Amino acid sequence: MKYALLLSLALNLILFLRLFILRASLKELGRDYSEHAGLDSNTLLGVSCRDRGLCELASRMNDSLRQMRQSYQLYKQGDKRMRDMLTNVAHDIRTPLTAIGGYLELAQRLDQSAEMRKYLDIVGERVRYMKNLAEELFEYLLIRDMEAPADKQDVFLNQLLEDTLMSYYPQLTEKGIEPRVEITEQRIMRKLDPLYTRRVLNNLISNAMKYSAGDLFVRLTETGTLEISNRTEELSPIQVSRLFDRYYTVENAQSGTGLGLSIVRTLLDKMGATAEGEYKDGRLLIRVEFP
Repeated sequence: MKYALLLSLALNLILFLRLFILRASLKELGRDYSEHAGLDSNTLLGVSCRDRGLCELASRMNDSLRQMRQSYQLYKQGDKRMRDMLTNVAHDIRTPLTAIGGYLELAQRLDQSAEMRKYLDIVGERVRYMKNLAEELFEYLLIRDMEAPADKQDVFLNQLLEDTLMSYYPQLTEKGIEPRVEITEQRIMRKLDPLYTRRVLNNLISNAMKYSAGDLFVRLTETGTLEISNRTEELSPIQVSRLFDRYYTVENAQSGTGLGLSIVRTLLDKMGATAEGEYKDGRLLIRVEFP
């Protein structure tokens, strides 16, 4: 009886130690996965325990990692080839479009019938749209591949916003829009890239002006939050959620490229800032948080 009890205790101790080792090995495998399972990494998982089942689990996880990394590399290569192709196409399209615009301007100086002037105006509008599309596509692809600005500078957001609004004032007046502006008197200084920030403000004002139903409200708060809102056609939650997607426009008509707000979000991401859209009571609100 005594030997049976000792044997039972020994077996329980061995079982406990085995479970303890397996548990420790599973934790080790989990840490190893968190640290070395990146898609850009070449390291594989390993376990110190020689348990056959655990070694088989690690082997299968390594097989899955190899397949995912191979698929990811193929995706990156294909994505790079596609971006390079689009960059080249956008660049190549700009030259003939510029030439077409020049010849069209010469043609519009000649004596024309009313019907011919109508057709030339339509052609001119389509050429300007295509040129704008090529320019924004080319710029977007360049911006997407750029690194985050390493050397940020102090940007005086109050002044930069005022300058941007003043530059758009003639266009706003031409469209019958009298902007309402509230800019805090407190100096809002942020570490940002000045060129990126200026482009963000330009795109936001341009987008609001393009789709405004006749008004524009711009506010910069004491916390560094920029709000730009305007009345617009009724939007759905899905439309608002997709405003910052590439090539997405609220209207199906060719009135925009769908890249303006996508460029905004790309630049803000690189500077550590955020943007979101909201639609309420017939008004579209774009809110930017400068950290």
